[in-house]
Amino acid sequence: ANKELSGVGNGDNKFSTLGLKAGDIITIVAHKSTYQGTIEAQGAYFESKTGGKYPGYIAAKASASWLELPQTSGDDPYDYLCHMMNDDSRSHSIYYSKANRLASWVAYPLYSSSTASRSDAYAFDPLLGEEDQPLLNSSYQNRTHDGEEFIRGHMVPSAERSGRSNLDVFLSTNIMPQSTALNGGVWGDMENMVRTWARSCDTLYVVAGTDLNDARLKVEDTRGYEITVPSAIFKAVLAYSRSFGYKGLAAYFANDRSDASAPLKEKCISIDELEKKTGIDFFVNLPDNVEDEVEAQDPASVTWWW
Repeated sequence: ANKELSGVGNGDNKFSTLGLKAGDIITIVAHKSTYQGTIEAQGAYFESKTGGKYPGYIAAKASASWLELPQTSGDDPYDYLCHMMNDDSRSHSIYYSKANRLASWVAYPLYSSSTASRSDAYAFDPLLGEEDQPLLNSSYQNRTHDGEEFIRGHMVPSAERSGRSNLDVFLSTNIMPQSTALNGGVWGDMENMVRTWARSCDTLYVVAGTDLNDARLKVEDTRGYEITVPSAIFKAVLAYSRSFGYKGLAAYFANDRSDASAPLKEKCISIDELEKKTGIDFFVNLPDNVEDEVEAQDPASVTWWW
């Protein structure tokens, strides 16, 4: 049945009563009259709603002060996106390149690890147009180029988000073309260590991302649309505990089989060094004196990590 909206045109509409969510398509009907060139809507009402493809989406209330966020700019070609959890706390933020159909980074807090059931619900992100992101549905097959196989790699791992939030990590904005060998090797070791570290501190702030510098290779999604393959992938990690304050660590991996068998400790570097490699300014919301100290730390010399 039609549902009338009161006060359309004077700021008193009732869209909040319709239970709309991202991806819904609504139809508004209005009778129009013209007076001295001005078109006025009279008696507008809601006619129909088509359900979105992604039920349960929660609107984000992002804060620029979150500690996990790297520096952003209004002048660069990236879009900032944010997904929330059921309790209205943040799940993860995304800095996304439409031109590459790939995120530059995904940033999130982690408080403890939990055993999450994989939804494997690969889908479009409702915050972006479908043309601007890859289609990575169940019919997607791993891509091979010059003997290197690439799979759908997660930036926020499935194991770190449970329940409805696990759906979010299978959205295309959290997925990157990743070397299969790397995913099953040292990158997996890094993910396991991140969850171990999270159990030993109050909050772990994580940035996982892609190095698009010198990235030349493209692979195709299910539709044949191109996705840029990052030349390397990384994680930057900030640990906070009331007992020791802050500690910082980064890791950087070539996105091919060459780094797959490397010991994790050998691939860990200071955050300062990662910033030089990627051009990204991490953890900018720390006080300057704390940021300078933490980002200069050589992780190999900080026994807490190991």
